[in-house]
Amino acid sequence: MTTVRRGEVAGVGVLLTIWFALGGVDSVRVGLNRAYDIKDNRSLLAVYGLHILVVICGALVFVVVGYLLILAPIVGTFAHRFLPAFEAHLLTLDAVRYPAAAVILTAALFGAHTFLPAPWIRFSNMWPGVLITVVAWIGLAAAFSFIWRPWC
Repeated sequence: MTTVRRGEVAGVGVLLTIWFALGGVDSVRVGLNRAYDIKDNRSLLAVYGLHILVVICGALVFVVVGYLLILAPIVGTFAHRFLPAFEAHLLTLDAVRYPAAAVILTAALFGAHTFLPAPWIRFSNMWPGVLITVVAWIGLAAAFSFIWRPWC
């Protein structure tokens, strides 16, 4: 029967999402350890505690960066359409949202490269990958929000 609410199904869905996200973070950790040719001797409890922290912080980073780069221009366009006096450019001021998103994303990526591998790695080894990732992410998000703006 589809009219009965089943809260336990949503709870199981949330737990499965967290479980698979932890597996994804573990894959990134193993990949970074292999890329930097280091051996991880941390306890399983410390590793899973770190995974939980990365999942929570990563989710917050994705929400904030996603809003800044993709949703802010769409919200501004809708607000301007329904409230003509509303200045949409105040919400989507590119001089603020792109640098803010880049700083947040860069800090998150440096944090992941610093804490996920077993021993800390040198800054000179991690900055090229972080820089390429941030530039690609900002560029693709800007293209996506620009493409979707006319349909809003």
